[in-house]
Amino acid sequence: MLIDASPVYLKKADKFVIFGAQLPYKDNKFLPIHKLAYSVFDKSVGDWSAPQTIKLPSIAEFQMQSGGSAQIVELDNGDLLVPISCSGTKTKKFACVLRLAFDGAKMTYKEHGNLMSVEEGRGLYEPSLIEVGGVYLLSLRNDASGYVARSNDGLHFGGLKTLNFDDGTNAGNYNTQTHWLKGGGLPYLVYTRKDILNSHIFRHRAPLFIARFDIENMCLVKSSERVAVPMRGARLGNFGVCGIDAKNSSYIVAAEWMQSNSTPAECVQYGSDNSIFVSEVKFEQKK
Repeated sequence: MLIDASPVYLKKADKFVIFGAQLPYKDNKFLPIHKLAYSVFDKSVGDWSAPQTIKLPSIAEFQMQSGGSAQIVELDNGDLLVPISCSGTKTKKFACVLRLAFDGAKMTYKEHGNLMSVEEGRGLYEPSLIEVGGVYLLSLRNDASGYVARSNDGLHFGGLKTLNFDDGTNAGNYNTQTHWLKGGGLPYLVYTRKDILNSHIFRHRAPLFIARFDIENMCLVKSSERVAVPMRGARLGNFGVCGIDAKNSSYIVAAEWMQSNSTPAECVQYGSDNSIFVSEVKFEQKK
């Protein structure tokens, strides 16, 4: 079974691929054995291939792997930089970036970068990757705070920092994934955060905010923050993004998950009705 699947379009191969994790079941219970998996869309038959796993090195931290909810980077030669979550059976979660080759049908492991984790909570997981002007940015989920890191090669990351605003305060994102957008040659991050108006939302997972990211100082520019998807009582924390280069715009897709800190009926009180939102974000060109 392929879970947490995230679709991407690969220009070099002209193929759609979804990455996630293969989760086996036995006796109606899932086994704690996650393997990085993918499926390729076959246009000739209009269907996805059976999930395939990728053989990774035999190290303790790779006992459990997932590429779910991630954003990848396609290099000019067609190789893929794929951020994953991984762990041993009794260790905290780590994040790292794999370099994979893709021949249009099969993914092959080539190398991986450094393993990253923190002591808080379950460690680091659900990483998302973007490249902007030759710099690679990684955003990571943690139980207590969002994290960010940067790299010059897309594999080896340093300077791990909590996700902060440019005034030095913590952005308030925690235990929820974040995703990147690029517009006008600049990076933007889509995220959730604590606010006095959303304490009734599970893990403060609504609304979805977007703000420009300052690469040099590795922080969000607070004055640029906007609401990308409105809060209507339901949580929006699991979402997807898609950039359309030709239009210099991007799309954020999220569904209202009718769950609050009490009952689904509370979501309805605030206006939620299980809607699916598609928000278009237009960017000005970099000056």
